[in-house]
Amino acid sequence: LNALKKKKIPLIHFSTSEVYGNPEKLPVTEEDKKISLSPYAASKIACDELVRSVCNYEDIPFLILRPFNTYGPRQSIRSVIPWIIYEVLNSKVIKIGNLNTKRDFLYVKDLAKIIEILIEKEYFNGEEVNVCSGKSYSVREIIDLLFEISGIKKKIKELNMRKRPFKNEIQELRGDNSKIKKIIGELKLTGFKEGLKETFEFYKKFGFNSPSSFSLL
Repeated sequence: LNALKKKKIPLIHFSTSEVYGNPEKLPVTEEDKKISLSPYAASKIACDELVRSVCNYEDIPFLILRPFNTYGPRQSIRSVIPWIIYEVLNSKVIKIGNLNTKRDFLYVKDLAKIIEILIEKEYFNGEEVNVCSGKSYSVREIIDLLFEISGIKKKIKELNMRKRPFKNEIQELRGDNSKIKKIIGELKLTGFKEGLKETFEFYKKFGFNSPSSFSLL
């Protein structure tokens, strides 16, 4: 933000759906109140407000983009979908936390395309914008889909050590994507099963580290 004061280069700031906590209604809109149920969510809410205040004060063009649960190739094994794929491929029993929590998942290629469109449109008007599918899936549903995709079926074991404390658990997050549709037009998103299949095939082929030929440069 300090660097941008002189250049006035537009900023896309990445927030998170976690800022909505346990919403009172679904789907959640950008206007719904923010509740931090984890240190991660608290840090994101604070950063959102810091970006808004500095950019408004310094007249820096910005957009607060709020992707919901992004998934796809190269994601860290700490995230739920790569972890389940790892367990399907490598373990006798799938060890997981809460099977019933539901999230709105967004394929990484779709997110990248949406970001590209926003940059092309130069859409930096200081808004908060949800980027989501408008659908939610439980951990159990993800496991069942990956059993179907892989042709592998294993026992499932819920572990308390992998669960959030109940008072801090978000039971379901599902976003309202009407604002992003108005900005870029109708969303043609990758189907969840199709995205899971591409993700599974990536990890099956390359393992759980980025291939040596992959570079961010």
